[in-house]
Amino acid sequence: MPLNPLPELDAINLALQGIELEATLSEMFATLRTSPGVRNPEQVWSDLIARQAAGPVALDDDVGLPHARTSGVTRIMIAAGRHERGIAFDKKHQRVRLIFLVLTPKERPAEYLQLVAALAARLRKPEVRQRLLTTNEVAEFSTLLRG
Repeated sequence: MPLNPLPELDAINLALQGIELEATLSEMFATLRTSPGVRNPEQVWSDLIARQAAGPVALDDDVGLPHARTSGVTRIMIAAGRHERGIAFDKKHQRVRLIFLVLTPKERPAEYLQLVAALAARLRKPEVRQRLLTTNEVAEFSTLLRG
């Protein structure tokens, strides 16, 4: 059963600047690096890059879901970002503009699956996605996403 509403986001950046995927992930992870939920930032970054090397996950043309199961976090952490121009996520998804970075403790995969289901359900609604792509207010972005 999907989480409803989604948990609070740990960070939101509506003006991502990275030109390539790894630079964008670094920009997003920088907002989480010193969070109390991150016990080992180097381990988290290593696990995230390794997971991305195995194949980035895009929900569709506009939405990317970089993620990692890692022993470097103590709880699920979520950073959301929007890229005005879009970045190449993989060969099929060349202009991803909404990015949701999800970090999950290794021992809690079921929560990750619930979170992805909840995100996908919200992002399937065209009116929600359109507002996420256009709002300039962090609070509105969070409210739209969380339902």
